[in-house]
Amino acid sequence: MQNHVTPRVAIIGCGGMGRAHAQALLAFGGFELIAAADPFPEPRAAMKKVAHSIQLDENANDLLERERPNLVVVATAAAYHRDLVIAALRAGAHVLCEKPFSATLAEADEMLAVAQETGRMLLVDHQFRINPRVLAARRMVREGALGEVLSMHCTGKGRFGGWELVETGTHLFDVAMLFAGNPRWVSAQCLTKNRPATAADIVDSRTV
Repeated sequence: MQNHVTPRVAIIGCGGMGRAHAQALLAFGGFELIAAADPFPEPRAAMKKVAHSIQLDENANDLLERERPNLVVVATAAAYHRDLVIAALRAGAHVLCEKPFSATLAEADEMLAVAQETGRMLLVDHQFRINPRVLAARRMVREGALGEVLSMHCTGKGRFGGWELVETGTHLFDVAMLFAGNPRWVSAQCLTKNRPATAADIVDSRTV
Protein backbone atom coordinates (compact mmCIF):
# COMPACT_ATOMS: atom_id res chain seq x y z
CA MET A 1 0.00 0.00 0.00
CA GLN A 2 1.48 3.34 -1.05
CA ASN A 3 1.58 6.26 1.38
CA HIS A 4 -0.32 9.31 0.17
CA VAL A 5 1.98 12.21 -0.61
CA THR A 6 0.48 15.70 -0.50
CA PRO A 7 1.41 17.51 -3.73
CA ARG A 8 3.59 20.56 -3.16
CA VAL A 9 2.37 23.51 -5.27
CA ALA A 10 4.04 26.75 -6.35
CA ILE A 11 2.42 29.68 -8.13
CA ILE A 12 4.28 31.87 -10.60
CA GLY A 13 2.56 35.23 -10.91
CA CYS A 14 1.01 36.88 -7.84
CA GLY A 15 -1.53 39.03 -9.67
CA GLY A 16 -5.29 38.63 -9.45
CA MET A 17 -5.42 35.21 -11.10
CA GLY A 18 -2.44 33.91 -9.14
CA ARG A 19 -4.13 34.91 -5.89
CA ALA A 20 -7.40 33.34 -7.07
CA HIS A 21 -5.58 30.06 -7.62
CA ALA A 22 -4.01 30.35 -4.16
CA GLN A 23 -7.42 30.88 -2.56
CA ALA A 24 -8.86 27.91 -4.45
CA LEU A 25 -5.99 25.63 -3.44
CA LEU A 26 -6.31 26.60 0.21
CA ALA A 27 -10.09 26.18 0.17
CA PHE A 28 -10.04 22.88 -1.72
CA GLY A 29 -7.44 21.22 0.50
CA GLY A 30 -5.28 18.23 -0.34
CA PHE A 31 -2.41 20.43 -1.54
CA GLU A 32 0.51 22.11 0.18
CA LEU A 33 0.92 25.63 -1.20
CA ILE A 34 4.60 26.22 -0.56
CA ALA A 35 5.76 29.24 -2.58
CA ALA A 36 4.93 31.94 -5.10
CA ALA A 37 7.03 34.20 -7.31
CA ASP A 38 6.55 37.60 -8.88
CA PRO A 39 9.12 40.24 -9.91
CA PHE A 40 7.06 43.07 -8.39
CA PRO A 41 6.71 43.72 -4.64
CA GLU A 42 3.07 44.87 -4.67
CA PRO A 43 1.55 41.60 -5.93
CA ARG A 44 3.88 39.62 -3.66
CA ALA A 45 2.58 41.57 -0.68
CA ALA A 46 -0.99 40.94 -1.81
CA MET A 47 -0.27 37.21 -2.13
CA LYS A 48 1.12 37.15 1.42
CA LYS A 49 -2.27 38.34 2.67
CA VAL A 50 -3.93 35.39 0.93
CA ALA A 51 -1.41 32.70 1.90
CA HIS A 52 0.41 33.85 5.02
CA SER A 53 2.87 30.99 5.42
CA ILE A 54 4.27 30.57 1.89
CA GLN A 55 7.72 31.53 0.71
CA LEU A 56 7.76 34.48 -1.69
CA ASP A 57 10.39 34.95 -4.39
CA GLU A 58 11.21 37.65 -6.87
CA ASN A 59 12.69 35.16 -9.36
CA ALA A 60 10.70 32.14 -10.57
CA ASN A 61 13.80 30.17 -11.55
CA ASP A 62 15.21 30.54 -8.03
CA LEU A 63 11.93 29.22 -6.64
CA LEU A 64 11.90 26.22 -8.96
CA GLU A 65 15.51 25.31 -8.23
CA ARG A 66 15.08 25.57 -4.47
CA GLU A 67 11.62 24.09 -3.94
CA ARG A 68 11.29 21.54 -6.78
CA PRO A 69 7.46 21.60 -6.50
CA ASN A 70 5.28 18.76 -7.77
CA LEU A 71 2.80 21.16 -9.37
CA VAL A 72 3.22 24.69 -10.71
CA VAL A 73 0.51 27.18 -11.63
CA VAL A 74 1.70 29.71 -14.22
CA ALA A 75 -0.57 32.73 -13.80
CA THR A 76 1.35 35.49 -15.55
CA ALA A 77 0.54 37.36 -18.76
CA ALA A 78 0.63 35.18 -21.88
CA ALA A 79 3.83 36.76 -23.18
CA TYR A 80 5.76 35.08 -20.35
CA HIS A 81 4.11 31.65 -20.44
CA ARG A 82 6.56 29.94 -22.78
CA ASP A 83 9.71 30.45 -20.70
CA LEU A 84 8.04 29.86 -17.34
CA VAL A 85 6.13 26.75 -18.40
CA ILE A 86 9.23 25.18 -19.93
CA ALA A 87 11.30 26.00 -16.83
CA ALA A 88 8.67 24.41 -14.57
CA LEU A 89 8.40 21.29 -16.73
CA ARG A 90 12.18 20.86 -16.81
CA ALA A 91 12.21 21.27 -13.01
CA GLY A 92 10.03 18.15 -12.85
CA ALA A 93 6.65 19.75 -12.16
CA HIS A 94 3.27 19.19 -13.72
CA VAL A 95 1.96 22.56 -14.91
CA LEU A 96 -1.40 24.32 -14.99
CA CYS A 97 -1.09 27.32 -17.31
CA GLU A 98 -3.50 30.22 -17.36
CA LYS A 99 -5.13 31.10 -20.64
CA PRO A 100 -4.46 32.30 -23.24
CA PHE A 101 -1.96 29.45 -23.46
CA SER A 102 0.66 31.27 -25.52
CA ALA A 103 1.31 34.33 -27.61
CA THR A 104 2.07 32.30 -30.77
CA LEU A 105 1.40 28.85 -32.18
CA ALA A 106 5.14 28.15 -32.28
CA GLU A 107 5.41 28.77 -28.54
CA ALA A 108 2.46 26.46 -27.88
CA ASP A 109 4.05 23.70 -29.96
CA GLU A 110 7.33 24.10 -28.08
CA MET A 111 5.67 23.88 -24.66
CA LEU A 112 3.76 20.76 -25.67
CA ALA A 113 6.94 19.17 -27.00
CA VAL A 114 8.76 19.77 -23.71
CA ALA A 115 5.82 18.35 -21.75
CA GLN A 116 5.97 15.19 -23.86
CA GLU A 117 9.77 15.04 -23.55
CA THR A 118 9.69 15.36 -19.76
CA GLY A 119 6.64 13.16 -19.23
CA ARG A 120 4.84 15.90 -17.31
CA MET A 121 1.20 16.97 -17.59
CA LEU A 122 0.57 20.40 -19.07
CA LEU A 123 -2.97 21.71 -18.68
CA VAL A 124 -4.68 24.95 -19.71
CA ASP A 125 -7.05 26.59 -17.25
CA HIS A 126 -10.21 25.95 -19.26
CA GLN A 127 -12.45 25.33 -16.27
CA PHE A 128 -15.68 25.81 -18.22
CA ARG A 129 -15.44 22.25 -19.55
CA ILE A 130 -15.89 20.90 -16.01
CA ASN A 131 -18.55 23.43 -15.03
CA PRO A 132 -21.66 21.49 -13.85
CA ARG A 133 -23.98 23.63 -15.99
CA VAL A 134 -21.89 23.03 -19.12
CA LEU A 135 -21.73 19.30 -18.42
CA ALA A 136 -25.49 19.16 -17.85
CA ALA A 137 -26.12 20.92 -21.17
CA ARG A 138 -23.76 18.59 -23.01
CA ARG A 139 -25.50 15.58 -21.50
CA MET A 140 -28.86 16.92 -22.72
CA VAL A 141 -27.44 17.37 -26.22
CA ARG A 142 -25.99 13.86 -26.31
CA GLU A 143 -29.25 12.37 -25.07
CA GLY A 144 -31.21 14.21 -27.76
CA ALA A 145 -33.26 16.22 -25.26
CA LEU A 146 -32.72 19.42 -27.26
CA GLY A 147 -33.01 17.97 -30.72
CA GLU A 148 -30.42 18.48 -33.43
CA VAL A 149 -28.00 21.31 -32.67
CA LEU A 150 -27.68 23.53 -35.74
CA SER A 151 -25.70 26.45 -34.32
CA MET A 152 -24.11 27.82 -31.15
CA HIS A 153 -23.95 31.45 -30.05
CA CYS A 154 -21.19 32.46 -27.64
CA THR A 155 -20.90 35.78 -25.84
CA GLY A 156 -17.83 37.22 -24.12
CA LYS A 157 -17.46 39.96 -21.56
CA GLY A 158 -18.21 42.74 -24.04
CA ARG A 159 -14.89 44.50 -23.66
CA PHE A 160 -13.45 46.73 -26.35
CA GLY A 161 -10.41 45.75 -28.40
CA GLY A 162 -9.23 42.62 -30.17
CA TRP A 163 -7.80 41.14 -26.99
CA GLU A 164 -11.34 40.12 -26.01
CA LEU A 165 -11.13 37.43 -28.70
CA VAL A 166 -7.99 35.99 -27.12
CA GLU A 167 -8.81 36.61 -23.47
CA THR A 168 -12.40 35.33 -23.37
CA GLY A 169 -12.64 33.68 -26.78
CA THR A 170 -10.30 30.89 -25.67
CA HIS A 171 -12.98 29.75 -23.18
CA LEU A 172 -15.77 30.06 -25.73
CA PHE A 173 -13.89 28.13 -28.42
CA ASP A 174 -13.07 25.40 -25.90
CA VAL A 175 -16.72 25.00 -24.89
CA ALA A 176 -17.84 25.00 -28.53
CA MET A 177 -15.39 22.20 -29.32
CA LEU A 178 -16.55 20.34 -26.21
CA PHE A 179 -20.03 20.22 -27.74
CA ALA A 180 -19.19 19.87 -31.43
CA GLY A 181 -15.64 18.46 -31.65
CA ASN A 182 -12.70 19.92 -33.52
CA PRO A 183 -13.65 22.22 -36.41
CA ARG A 184 -13.08 21.20 -40.02
CA TRP A 185 -12.77 24.81 -41.19
CA VAL A 186 -13.04 28.30 -39.73
CA SER A 187 -14.15 31.66 -41.10
CA ALA A 188 -14.72 34.96 -39.34
CA GLN A 189 -16.34 38.34 -39.77
CA CYS A 190 -15.79 41.31 -37.46
CA LEU A 191 -18.72 43.66 -37.06
CA THR A 192 -19.12 46.94 -35.23
CA LYS A 193 -22.42 48.81 -34.95
CA ASN A 194 -23.97 46.23 -37.30
CA ARG A 195 -21.50 46.86 -40.12
CA PRO A 196 -18.19 45.30 -41.15
CA ALA A 197 -15.32 46.69 -39.07
CA THR A 198 -12.47 48.51 -40.78
CA ALA A 199 -8.99 49.64 -39.74
CA ALA A 200 -10.49 52.99 -38.77
CA ASP A 201 -12.45 51.25 -36.00
CA ILE A 202 -9.36 49.99 -34.19
CA VAL A 203 -8.94 51.64 -30.79
CA ASP A 204 -6.63 51.18 -27.82
CA SER A 205 -8.74 49.27 -25.31
CA ARG A 206 -6.94 50.98 -22.42
CA THR A 207 -8.47 54.34 -23.41
CA VAL A 208 -12.14 53.31 -23.44
